[in-house]
Amino acid sequence: MHWIDQKARKILKRKEKHVVASGISISGHIHIGHSNDVFIADAVSKAVDEQGGEAKVIWYSDDFDPLRRIPWPLKEEGYKEHLG
Repeated sequence: MHWIDQKARKILKRKEKHVVASGISISGHIHIGHSNDVFIADAVSKAVDEQGGEAKVIWYSDDFDPLRRIPWPLKEEGYKEHLG
């Protein structure tokens, strides 16, 4: 049994309906590693459904995280005051 199926079985012992939430902070660079969050949330949701439960996936971008650096291609002038 895959570990995702084991996790789905464990959470289904609590209740049948679940919300699987996943997301990233958008203040840094978005890279391929962030796709891991999407894939795992989707896999858990499907495993819950396959085992007789009901799951809904929500993906969010955390835009409340403070801006740590000015993203390319923006220039630092005009944005530096918004850091932190």
